[in-house]
Amino acid sequence: HYNWNHLQAFLEMPMDYGINDYAFVHFDIKEFRVINEVYGHIAANKVLCNIVKAMNEADFVYASARCHNDNFAMMIHDMPEQEMVEVLEKFFEDLSHLEGDPNYKIYYRCGVVPMQRTILNGNRVADAAKLAQSIGQNMNKTEIIFFTDKMHDDISWGNYIKASIDRAIENNEFIVFFQPKFDITGDSTELKGIEALIRWNYGKKEFLAPSKFVPFFEKDGSIGKIDDLVLTKACETLARWKNEGRKLYTVSVNLSRSRFYFENLIEHLVSIVDRYHVDHQYIEFELTESATYEDMDHMIGILEELRERGFQISMDDFGTGYSSLSLLT
Repeated sequence: HYNWNHLQAFLEMPMDYGINDYAFVHFDIKEFRVINEVYGHIAANKVLCNIVKAMNEADFVYASARCHNDNFAMMIHDMPEQEMVEVLEKFFEDLSHLEGDPNYKIYYRCGVVPMQRTILNGNRVADAAKLAQSIGQNMNKTEIIFFTDKMHDDISWGNYIKASIDRAIENNEFIVFFQPKFDITGDSTELKGIEALIRWNYGKKEFLAPSKFVPFFEKDGSIGKIDDLVLTKACETLARWKNEGRKLYTVSVNLSRSRFYFENLIEHLVSIVDRYHVDHQYIEFELTESATYEDMDHMIGILEELRERGFQISMDDFGTGYSSLSLLT
């Protein structure tokens, strides 16, 4: 099927193709990896072929493309929102049956940019659709999510703060707070550990909660700078407490999932900790369970090596996302 470059030409100059009004759709298959692993590549490829056939035959589609893997995009006729939902729901329902196993239901995650928002043009339309698409988290249903003004504001805010991260680090605007952790099952109120929490003293005028900046940095990969900063501040503090003769506690720091594909990650983390002569047992790397992990074997290999180096591993927010029992084990 056509790739993204083909569809991009339609997006940039729709009038050249006789398209005056359109909505943009970007979607993927939920748990496509499961289909690949359980039913095999032939069955998975058949699902992709069926989607392409359906897009080619749909009378409401101007142009379409397979962007990458199981991600697809369509320019479709503009129509009232409820009608668009009904049309797309039928489109995905017709593609929800897995050949060879009638008990397996295929679900989709779909982001839609309606006509009044397609003035974003080109790649920005695709970014908007993918942002709406990414909000879908329910694995047991097909979700059709429309791009909204709030999402538009979030994109503007995200672009603004992403341009500020290096300046903010240089100006020491990121502050790390230490939250005490207690064992509430025992009789003792003894401190058991510490969690390092990042806050942004934005422009040294107001504090921003992590929800106002962490998701944006995760999307563009700059979250690694925040992870390193928190780890560095934690090690600085542990080194200072050690020199002052204080009792030391294990400090939990986040390890963002995008870091697992960082070249030489283990050596990089070890170098930060060893710079401050901190015993590895006092650092606990915390994974957020609500995030998905595509390459489980690779990730588990990283975690095992971190444990072999003496670090501790924990999982945050367990049960709020996809309860990955194999990951927890």
